[in-house]
Amino acid sequence: MQEILLGVFIWTKILLMNFLNINIMLGENVMKTEKKDKKKELVKQRDKEERGGRAKRLKFINEYYDTDKMRIVLGTSFTGYILEEAVNSFIYGNYIATVMMSQSVIEQTLKFKLQIESDMSFFDMINLSYEVKKIISKEQNDAFHKLREIRNSYTHQPKYKRFENISEIADLLLEDAKFALKTLFLLNY
Repeated sequence: MQEILLGVFIWTKILLMNFLNINIMLGENVMKTEKKDKKKELVKQRDKEERGGRAKRLKFINEYYDTDKMRIVLGTSFTGYILEEAVNSFIYGNYIATVMMSQSVIEQTLKFKLQIESDMSFFDMINLSYEVKKIISKEQNDAFHKLREIRNSYTHQPKYKRFENISEIADLLLEDAKFALKTLFLLNY
């Protein structure tokens, strides 16, 4: 009799544990679903809030960006992908990525125009392009060097740390991104 009771007790315990595990798993799934729903709502809300900003940034792009001219200047399809990434990063408010991608497009384009495959620094590439090969203007030379300095400030010692006010950081990032794109679009000429 004791063996039967012990068997029933063990089976009851197993069934109870399984029941509790199922309820815990169901509870976790409900929580995950609720989190996903909250994230979806947050994304929708942020999308709605950001539309005006994206529209303004798209207007800025349209003032400077000539797709046909840029495609001809770039030289390689890979550089074209980087260009699109720079533009999309700006439109969606990813300003540091805009700076990085803009410099990358310029660097790849200069490499193509100079017909070099070495890992020459961007600094040396700009100087070679302006001083020796004379394939860029003084305006481009100065702008490319300034862009290089801006990019270095983000990759080596983030300059936004010097600001205490978050709105100053946002303004700085936006201005840097606009400068990066304006500099990139100098390749049109």
